[in-house]
Amino acid sequence: MIRAKKILTKKGFTLIEVIITFIVLSVVIAMMAPFFGTNFRQSSAPMFNLQQATSLQAVMENIISDSDNSFLFPPVTGQKSGPTSCADLITLQGRISTSPSNYGAYTVVQNGFINNTTLAGPLTNCDATHNILQVTISDTKGETVTSLFTIFITAL
Repeated sequence: MIRAKKILTKKGFTLIEVIITFIVLSVVIAMMAPFFGTNFRQSSAPMFNLQQATSLQAVMENIISDSDNSFLFPPVTGQKSGPTSCADLITLQGRISTSPSNYGAYTVVQNGFINNTTLAGPLTNCDATHNILQVTISDTKGETVTSLFTIFITAL
């Protein structure tokens, strides 16, 4: 009978190969850790900035909505109106300056009347030539939003 010899094959890794592999991986991880750590910490910053800008826009939309809904003279369902006189614009100007908590968190940068032809201003009075209320608000990061309010003229 012929006996078949068992052929030994080399399977697996030697201890030296495993140690060298772990050393190489350790060095690579040590080099990449600061890079990934910084990116993970800073990855939320753009979302936070966007959230703040969105909240500032929401504040301006609250002011615009207040302007549209507070000065309806004949209330018509679904119809928006707005300030119909200089007195209404002055009232809106006072609301923006004196009660910022009604609309949200913001800082008033500019809240005054500008000239409707040269846009020179701002002034505190409303008259025939200065009947556009310019409102600029900002947040803690310095982002600003500006909106213009004017007298709403309706056709009778």
